[in-house]
Amino acid sequence: MHALERGDERGVALVVVLGLVALLSAWAVQAAVEDELSLRRAENLKLSTHAWMGAKSGVELAKHVLNEDKGDVDSLDEIWAAKGGAFPVDDGMVYLSINDANRFYNLNDLIDDSGVVRAREALLAKRLFRAVEVPEALVDAVVDWIDADASVHGVDGAEDSAYFAYDYRVRNAPFDRLEELLLVKGMTREYWLALKEVVTTLPSAKEPLKINLNSAKKELLAALFPKATDSDIDLIISSRESVPYVKIEEAIGIQNEYKWAAGVDRSRLSVSSDHFIIHSKSEFGRAWWGEEVMVKRTAKGISTLYRQKLAWDQLRLFDKGEEET
Repeated sequence: MHALERGDERGVALVVVLGLVALLSAWAVQAAVEDELSLRRAENLKLSTHAWMGAKSGVELAKHVLNEDKGDVDSLDEIWAAKGGAFPVDDGMVYLSINDANRFYNLNDLIDDSGVVRAREALLAKRLFRAVEVPEALVDAVVDWIDADASVHGVDGAEDSAYFAYDYRVRNAPFDRLEELLLVKGMTREYWLALKEVVTTLPSAKEPLKINLNSAKKELLAALFPKATDSDIDLIISSRESVPYVKIEEAIGIQNEYKWAAGVDRSRLSVSSDHFIIHSKSEFGRAWWGEEVMVKRTAKGISTLYRQKLAWDQLRLFDKGEEET
């Protein structure tokens, strides 16, 4: 009888020992998993920090390049305008591009610094919208989005009453970012994609943004020169590709030499640029960081107008070396 009791005790002890071994094994596995996760978190933090610093360094390099460009003429054959720039940094890569913002039309120029629409700019914007196959009627809605009053502009304007079905109302202030254009009533992604090739949203200024004749796209040139034919515009572009313009008159003629240039507002034209859009992306392992930075160049140096992080889908622009010129 005592022998059986001792056997039962040994059996219970064995079960207890096996249970403890199982608990210790489970604890060891859990500890190993937690250690692996901690190491992975630490590695991710390290890579993310490197990616962030790499993108910031790219922006500073771009500013330096722009600041060193001391010429009075800016064109697309200069070093800063090179597409697809990439360079290694430690174990990562930094991709950098600089775009000339003066080659675009600034939508915020539709209103003056007091928030009142500029009639001449509205006509120019409508010609530009037509040129990229976007309904010109949308210009009225864009004006109402950014002007300071609550009165409907034109036939196709859209103030608060037009947004009752939306969960927001008109901004009644200049655009902060180009993506905000998608909020305007009647705007579609298809229209936005067409417009983003020819417009920008720089902060409002007392005078409209000067358009660089050495870099502006054909559609914007056509809107600026409504009397010009396609051949006239093509000649402007082909001539600048050979030798950049150093004077406005080289592109549009002196006095009435080019009949199509008569009446053109020459104060809107330039052969240089003072606003630039920097895109900087950095990749370190599985971590990335991308930024878009708008800068202004003056005799005193480079100042930042805005900075925003790029979303993952916006980073695809680096895969194709930025937009085509």
